[in-house]
Amino acid sequence: MKKILVIVDMQNDNITGPLANDDAKAIVDKIVDYASRFDGNIIATRDTHDEDYLQSEEGLAFPVPHCICRTEGWRLVPEMEDLLWKCHGSTINKYSHGSCGLGSLIARKLFDEVKICGVFTDTNVISNAILIRSYAPGAKVTVLTDLCAGTTREDGDTAVQAMEACHISCRRSYENG
Repeated sequence: MKKILVIVDMQNDNITGPLANDDAKAIVDKIVDYASRFDGNIIATRDTHDEDYLQSEEGLAFPVPHCICRTEGWRLVPEMEDLLWKCHGSTINKYSHGSCGLGSLIARKLFDEVKICGVFTDTNVISNAILIRSYAPGAKVTVLTDLCAGTTREDGDTAVQAMEACHISCRRSYENG
């Protein structure tokens, strides 16, 4: 069985920068621990915006500059960079909440099982989970809820309910199935 772990947007701006919250900070070491024992491929996404972010559709709706390409805030947190180096993982830049490129990559490699974790459950995690479900309908897609952080806990919980309604499994990382 071919497995992949997708770690969504664990970047400085999302963990310690302008979008930081305590839940995001709390999952960093947990993700590293889980991923270091994961028996499969690992890919991390990077939310990537241009300098003109505030003039973009997203920037007009959410006017908080973040993850501007090639800035310190855009980089993965050091723990994630170390993890990817040790586990021979890779990164993919994405230019909106979800990545069609990631969905296409997963579909082409014919992964049987996809695990997803990271930030933010209610925007970036849910968008990627639904895209992956769409691109790879035969794959088992699981969001690891204890390794995710929402913009707020309430918004994260609402996203989990929406993903479950789309037949995406939402479980804690230590649960079987």
